Amino acid sequence: KKKVIFAMNSVSGDNQGPCLFSIKVNDISCEGIRQNLKPLLTSASANDFECKSELEFLLLRAAYYDLPHMNLYGHTICDAHYNYLTKRFPRTACNVCKTIFNYDSNSKNDLRRITRIIAYGIWQEHQLSVFDETMCGGCPKKLQKKYLTKDIIEESGNILSWLYDDNTYFTPSTISSTGHSVYQSNDDLDLQCDRKHHFKEFLVNNGFQGRVQMTESYGNMLRKSRQNFLRQIKIILLFILQILAPNDFNQVWEDLIEFHIEETKQSYNIDGKFGIVMGCISDAYGNANHWSTRRQLLSIVAQEVPLYIIQQFIPDTSNAA
Repeated sequence: KKKVIFAMNSVSGDNQGPCLFSIKVNDISCEGIRQNLKPLLTSASANDFECKSELEFLLLRAAYYDLPHMNLYGHTICDAHYNYLTKRFPRTACNVCKTIFNYDSNSKNDLRRITRIIAYGIWQEHQLSVFDETMCGGCPKKLQKKYLTKDIIEESGNILSWLYDDNTYFTPSTISSTGHSVYQSNDDLDLQCDRKHHFKEFLVNNGFQGRVQMTESYGNMLRKSRQNFLRQIKIILLFILQILAPNDFNQVWEDLIEFHIEETKQSYNIDGKFGIVMGCISDAYGNANHWSTRRQLLSIVAQEVPLYIIQQFIPDTSNAA
């Protein structure tokens, strides 16, 4: 089996832009020389058969699946992060048995690398970085059954394809080309990274021991991933409420939810025209004989109206509907 080795290009002292990997791979401190990312985008640097470039490989190893479309001009990678992300994992035991399937031990039989598709599926559900790590011969069948779907195959293959529009994402002009573009300048990313770092630091310094997951692509998450993400957010919010109202934080949480519901009801003016429209939809829903007709009626309001508001007019509505 061919061993993959990436060579670090020589770098000038001018490459002092922010290290793109400092927040995502925050257990490694930035050290050493920084190199610009654009030289890592060439096909000549792509020694991994699942990646078009070394930069794509590095982003997958860092589980940067939620990297927003942004201008990468001026961003860098430091020696420490480069060496960590290009380090070859020893194929000594499965990294999936205990982590994903809760087995007592990790198997050492029939070891192979975790592919891009499987890694993306695991990240979607568990927010774990496992691309190019090791799994045993027993895990792939279970993982493939779960993650080898049309959506995951397409998403995993295309999620970083925007990198190769180098005229847009690796040129200084696009930073100021439009006031409403999706691209981020170095200062914007620095501010965003600082906020994330300080927020995590605040939680840890105050005794929080849970996981702090962040994402910029919540809308692209699978349903189960969203549920896991929301659970983690709830844990963090309850922890913060314990600081703000240590004796009554659970009551504050319940009142906050109730307050939001009441506030939302008022904004929809249930007794006005909105109520009349929803009443008509409710009547049509009750008179419909086929489930497809009912689903179409719900789709009219489902994207704009919260479920608990819909349920006031159509009580048997559920998330599944």
